[in-house]
Amino acid sequence: MEIRFLEIAQIELDETVEYYNSESVGLGDAFLLEVLNAIERIKRFPEAWHPFSNNTRRCQLHRFPFGIIYQIEGSGRKIADRGVRPQHSTR
Repeated sequence: MEIRFLEIAQIELDETVEYYNSESVGLGDAFLLEVLNAIERIKRFPEAWHPFSNNTRRCQLHRFPFGIIYQIEGSGRKIADRGVRPQHSTR
């Protein structure tokens, strides 16, 4: 299954990794690893998470208060990541 990040989603991810690494050495790397693990879960079970809106879903991270917002496109072979957002975000 193909995962495609939107440009803004990649920017958000990079900025969050940078922020956490500035707070504590290695914390951003731990955040990135958590995101990569969540992406693997999404690839294996794309419909496992509750709908976030009509055509998007959100996979919550375990250790960090963020979720991955994504859409399943086409025949379910492609997932477009819409962003890594704080848990309280509604956009």
